[in-house]
Amino acid sequence: MSDAPEKKKQRKWLRRLVLTFLVGLFLLGVIFMALQTPPAKRFMAARINAVLASSLPWPGEITGIGGFLPFIITVDNFRLGEAEDPWFSLHDVSLNTNLLPLIGGQISVERLAAGEVTLHRLPPPSEEAPEPAAPFSLPTIDDLPTWIRLGALQLDRVAIGEAVAGEAVAFSVVGGYRPEEEKALSVEIQGLDG
Repeated sequence: MSDAPEKKKQRKWLRRLVLTFLVGLFLLGVIFMALQTPPAKRFMAARINAVLASSLPWPGEITGIGGFLPFIITVDNFRLGEAEDPWFSLHDVSLNTNLLPLIGGQISVERLAAGEVTLHRLPPPSEEAPEPAAPFSLPTIDDLPTWIRLGALQLDRVAIGEAVAGEAVAFSVVGGYRPEEEKALSVEIQGLDG
């Protein structure tokens, strides 16, 4: 007879645990569904723009966040610099992610694509005194982080303005970075006319 109150107590705690799990699952579902609404996406863009404004020495703006968040994120436009005269801009950006590797401390981007990436000119100098720069050198494969994976990179048009390169150049970039493979980094650059 002494087992009956103990079993009753265990069932009560089990019910509470199951109910807590179900309520948590329901709340996650509500949050997930809320992320898919236009007001939530506008709110996210506004928050990102606020962070850009407070952390960059020049103006920046992101517009048109869409997609099936947080797995597929699309951005219509991103710019750095004044709206009428940006020095850097991205158009038609798409980011497909795999969130499961986050559990193991890995970032996995299945696909990163952009319709157009433009470096119109170099950024204006910041008002802070620059620290002495080390000579520029490209990173080696050993310098690249192993906790990031980029399945596919596709930049349809990368344009570098005359103010940066001496003459306007345009090219496309296709590649990826998979540190678990023997040939971890692959990049193909193809020149474009105009």
